[in-house]
Amino acid sequence: MGTWNKAEDYANIIKAEGWTEGTPIRLVSCYSGSIKNGFAAKLSKILKVEVEAPTLRIRVDDLGNFVHDKNGKFIKFKP
Repeated sequence: MGTWNKAEDYANIIKAEGWTEGTPIRLVSCYSGSIKNGFAAKLSKILKVEVEAPTLRIRVDDLGNFVHDKNGKFIKFKP
């Protein structure tokens, strides 16, 4: 299992890695969109950009397609 960072920390990492301000973000991190005011929502507010995140487990298959667990889906969070 991975390490959880605060949305503020992740925002700083994204900026340091060259993210262009205003560019929407898609998180491919299990459950990151499962809580209404959770990680993805906070990241959206901090960066003032739309953030799309999965509600359940997600993986990428050999062809690069996103495969959601059960009834999982991407949802969008707006600042």
